[in-house]
Amino acid sequence: MVFSYREGYEQEIAKSEEKLQRARADYKRSYASLLTNEGGNETELKRQYLEAHNAYVLQLRATNAITECYQTHCLPGLLGEIAEVYEELCGLACKCIAGISEAAYERTSEQAKRYQNVGKDAQTVLPINDLQILARNLSVNATPRKPVRRLFVALSRPEQVPIEKATQIPQLRDELVPTGISTLPLMEELKREHDSLTQKIGRLQDALDTLIRMQRKSAEGNLYTKVAELQENISMKRFELGVAQLDLAAIQAQVCNYIIRILIWNMCNYVNPPKHFPRCQ
Repeated sequence: MVFSYREGYEQEIAKSEEKLQRARADYKRSYASLLTNEGGNETELKRQYLEAHNAYVLQLRATNAITECYQTHCLPGLLGEIAEVYEELCGLACKCIAGISEAAYERTSEQAKRYQNVGKDAQTVLPINDLQILARNLSVNATPRKPVRRLFVALSRPEQVPIEKATQIPQLRDELVPTGISTLPLMEELKREHDSLTQKIGRLQDALDTLIRMQRKSAEGNLYTKVAELQENISMKRFELGVAQLDLAAIQAQVCNYIIRILIWNMCNYVNPPKHFPRCQ
């Protein structure tokens, strides 16, 4: 089940990649429309071009944030969950074997020594030793690496468009640009999403803590079937928490980028703005 959750995380990353590709396509399309414009709708096309650029930059930040959160938080969390489940199951199995062996030892005298030895062997099993061996074997074939970050790709002039026409359109970089309209609605929307995700993560964490406490009590009472049922719920809740944290990382990256650019715009206010850019609103 844990491996299916990894596939779920990777699906979230794939969705973000698809959004990035769509944003890139819209950005490229708006650039081409502005280059080939021969009519009098240049102002509207410029606005669409700048908005498409901002959408591309924001989605670029979001995709990189999701990828980094997955590599640094979600994936290690899955490995930790595997270790936790293994330790729990190993401990329960060994406890069960030891209990059966002790009971059989009391009932039978002929096989007393054998069961006693089996019980001792079960009690000496340390799941951490198995996990250390697994970690050593994994480290031989796997080398840690930083998450791959997607880079901003600037638009290039199509061959059929004259250079003079292309020079009339601003060449934008990996940063947000003012579009001539207020950024407040988008900031408010990002803030609402951030607050909603923060509350959702809090609820999921509370639910997860409750399930873990219930599982521990069930283990103490030797209710092994209940322990297994709760483990499935715990794994699902951890997956939901991880997905919410991916979404929050994307929103935080976008909000941070917006705040930085707004501060810069407010400080300089484009005293000598390029002729293609509107002044900050």
